[in-house]
Amino acid sequence: MVYGGFQNKLEFIRPVLSGELPARPDRGSGSMQVDIGSGDVETHPYIAHFRDLWSASFSGFLERAQPGDYIPFVPELLSPRIYYARRLAVSGSERIEECDRWEQALVLRRIAGSVLNPSRRMGMHRDLSEIHHPLGELFDWPKSRAGWDQYRLSDEQIASYRESGYLAGVRLLDDRQVEVLRSQLTGLFSKSHAGHSLFYEYHSNESANPETVLFHALGAWRIEPAFHDILWCPAFVMAASQLLGGAVRFWHDQLFCKPAKHAEWWPGTRTTLIGLARSPWRT
Repeated sequence: MVYGGFQNKLEFIRPVLSGELPARPDRGSGSMQVDIGSGDVETHPYIAHFRDLWSASFSGFLERAQPGDYIPFVPELLSPRIYYARRLAVSGSERIEECDRWEQALVLRRIAGSVLNPSRRMGMHRDLSEIHHPLGELFDWPKSRAGWDQYRLSDEQIASYRESGYLAGVRLLDDRQVEVLRSQLTGLFSKSHAGHSLFYEYHSNESANPETVLFHALGAWRIEPAFHDILWCPAFVMAASQLLGGAVRFWHDQLFCKPAKHAEWWPGTRTTLIGLARSPWRT
């Protein structure tokens, strides 16, 4: 399992979750089931993780499902003799189960239903533009001047930009961050994506040549966590603030995606191009 926060782990196993696998809702702490109460996230915060995991699983299933297909949701109710149910001491040697596992199975079913129904109703996806802070731990926001200095452009780079109008070769993302973005980009190609209605603009192929492909869309930052959190990429924020000579305000995002040597597009001024795959051309 990858290191880091929950979001990193979720992205690591997303290919598995989006496959055609049954949802088996274990509630574990070690090998034991634990109480989830009435399913209230405020009192049991880890339920939010269950919801995210199941949502990814259900969305992946619905993208591939054919008429008559179904996905099993199987709460596991096993004996306390094999340590699946935690038992607590009440008096003397008497021990009782922490919760009624049969009732808890119904709570799990209700939570799963609340996740599945929005997944069915495309357009009910959470609009991430309403969240004004990073969702995960993809980027480390510097907490000191020294932390920011590692991303600072040199005087020579700034002079080159002012003379030529562009600046190439600035590393903004590491390999891990690129792979997370690539994995989420794949899902955005599908019009059946749960958040598809949140795109401001969407073109599966904007090329005038039918033999080439140019995917173009605006609004990915509203839909996928990594594309939302890239706004807090410190290497980008530092470079942009230096080149613009002040604070940076986000206007909008655009996705351009095409196979190598398919179609052509050249950006306007002050556009940041972040490549998610190696280009066969030198620019």
